[in-house]
Amino acid sequence: SNLVTTTMVAFAFIGALVILSFGLAFTIGKSLGDTAYGFYVVGGGFLVLSILLFLLGRVFLKKYIQNEIIRKLDEDI
Repeated sequence: SNLVTTTMVAFAFIGALVILSFGLAFTIGKSLGDTAYGFYVVGGGFLVLSILLFLLGRVFLKKYIQNEIIRKLDEDI
């Protein structure tokens, strides 16, 4: 049941993120004079964020995920 709930929340979050990204891209593009520029800016922002998450997340996210798995297993015992 935790997996189903987590999956549903993740899909809702991803859907909201996609819609907000489109809105932000169109808004930035309108202010820059070309819609494509807005999508370039938002895409570049996501690229920078993913590089940071890849480099920093390996240390922090790995430890967090390990601790969460141990906590969940400990709850079940």
